[in-house]
Amino acid sequence: MQENLKAEDKPNIWKESIELATNAVSKDIKDPMSWYILGNAHLTCYFLETDRYEHLNYALKAYTQSEKNEDPNYPNPDLYYNRGTI
Repeated sequence: MQENLKAEDKPNIWKESIELATNAVSKDIKDPMSWYILGNAHLTCYFLETDRYEHLNYALKAYTQSEKNEDPNYPNPDLYYNRGTI
């Protein structure tokens, strides 16, 4: 699918990824992976498409929720790396 992607379709794909991740969070608001994925969707949208700082704020909020709900025995190092990138 990636090779058939047209430039005009990209904003819709980023928007859809945020909608799907938001939907996953709404199913279980204590799932740290859903929050992490939502944060990644916003971070990706910022770097690849829009350069709007709101996406960075949303990503930080999602990462904070992920961190609050993660199992301390199984931390997600990518979560902290992505927070540091922001």
